[in-house]
Amino acid sequence: MALRRVVSVAALLPALIGVAPARGIEIEYARFKDPEIDPPRPVLGVSPASLPLWLQALEASEMDLRREAADTLVEAYRQGLSEAKQAEPALLKALAAPGQHPLVVAAVARALIALDCRHAADSLWAHAQRGSSELAQVIEPALAQWDYRPARSVWLQRLANRETPRGLLFLAIEGLANVGEQSAVPTLKALAVDRTGDAAVRLAAARAVGRLTSAGQESDARRLAADRTPQGLTDRLVAAWLLRRHSASSALAVLEDLAQDPEPAVAAVALQRLLEADFARIVRLSDKLLASPDARVRQLTAQAWVAERTPQAVSQLGVVLDDPHPGIRAHVRESLLDMASQPALRPAVLEAARRQLAGRSWRGLEQAVMILVALEQKDIADRLVELLDFERPEVFVAAAWGLRRLAVPATSQRVLTKLEKLRDLQMVDRSTAEQDRQFSHLAEMLGLLRVGEAEPLLRQYVPKNIVLSPSVRGAAIWALGHIRADKPEPELARQLAERVADVMGILPEAAEVRAMSAIALGRMKAREALPVLRKFSGGPTVAEATQYACGWAIHCITGEPMPTFITPVLKRRGWFLERLE
Repeated sequence: MALRRVVSVAALLPALIGVAPARGIEIEYARFKDPEIDPPRPVLGVSPASLPLWLQALEASEMDLRREAADTLVEAYRQGLSEAKQAEPALLKALAAPGQHPLVVAAVARALIALDCRHAADSLWAHAQRGSSELAQVIEPALAQWDYRPARSVWLQRLANRETPRGLLFLAIEGLANVGEQSAVPTLKALAVDRTGDAAVRLAAARAVGRLTSAGQESDARRLAADRTPQGLTDRLVAAWLLRRHSASSALAVLEDLAQDPEPAVAAVALQRLLEADFARIVRLSDKLLASPDARVRQLTAQAWVAERTPQAVSQLGVVLDDPHPGIRAHVRESLLDMASQPALRPAVLEAARRQLAGRSWRGLEQAVMILVALEQKDIADRLVELLDFERPEVFVAAAWGLRRLAVPATSQRVLTKLEKLRDLQMVDRSTAEQDRQFSHLAEMLGLLRVGEAEPLLRQYVPKNIVLSPSVRGAAIWALGHIRADKPEPELARQLAERVADVMGILPEAAEVRAMSAIALGRMKAREALPVLRKFSGGPTVAEATQYACGWAIHCITGEPMPTFITPVLKRRGWFLERLE
């Protein structure tokens, strides 16, 4: 059971609009870092024992065996089996064998490409030329990555031939752009600006021209951008892509116009280039752009303000803390925290966050709490206590986390009152998962502050109770360990030792509760628990959190060195062919 928990919605959601998950401050629990319960995690290894079987399968008469052997080599190599490189001669032989089924050829080609077998390029190219379009889709992108020179002339011929099948035409466009073939620009440009052409081909060609040139496309882009009708959407997209690397003021003026396009797809392409070349143009348009319903447009606008790095920019970004998209909010939060490291901008960051903290919007409140807590603004503690009863869990969990991080003693009695109310809900199984997370943060706070008045409440979580969440019990027990640090109490030590030893029966104790019990015993210096701790400390090959915690507890009580744990290697099983061992 992993003991790390991260309650960060933005970090859990996919980056749908291209915003990377925030890597800075997170709403984490103290108990998983104090101490750092991080035993070596098992790693997945691939045994080379079955490699000879796969090589034999490449020469089998059955087509499916050959195909699956090639696919297996790719998967095994990607999982760390470097010995799979030994299969190159067998793969080359299979590729050269006459009469191979197209599926086998495609599988072998994928394997050679995955193994980066560049000396197979001639043979791969020959198969791509005489095989299907589907096979070309497998081979040609790799040849472009390898900059296989003989392919260039064929790709250029495809561009000039109006009868070229669509799939092969796209491969040619992408290949020529990837290898930087400048001689293709005139033909690519002709495809891009041809208003009678296929829209997808036009856009692919425009993207290629945009990658291959950094000047000279302004005139065509300006003409295409002039059509603001719905029918002119493709023209405007082409215009934006043509200028993808341009920096001249005439090009940037066209991009500035396109950045205000009502179609977000057009605006986003233009904004991306403006952000790289002249973000001040975006800043001038930000009032309009930040009102866009499109998340990508708002994200790029926010990035322009981040680049601006002025008090005015900070003020604007403070508003974006309330953006509907979690990725944007997280990006702006981390950017503001970075700006706060500059003395000239820190006051503006604090002001922007405090404005959100005074509001009622849950999105802005959550981000404001995280910023102000990260900047150690202890004077917000009273406001955080108020927010413990906010209707949205994002806010009341963040407030509890913030109180734990700030650890202001004056709030401890009010926090204890809140814990009592949550306890009453938990004991009758009426608390929500979010309320349990809130409880955990608040319990940790009282533990860190060593609030003795909380001990009677927290001790109610030691006995096994299937109604209570293991995370709630783990937090309470961890807090007890801090409250009673260096002050062992026999009855509590006995109860905690029972939790550590409870591994039998229909319902053995939860791993988190066992680990936290061991940690609490170590902090208490409960020597009477040493026999139990030694029994479950494991090592040297065990990599389980409870055993690691027991080793840590023994170290705290006796001063003995921590046990050494070896990273276990788990052999991958379940291959289509395996050697019996």
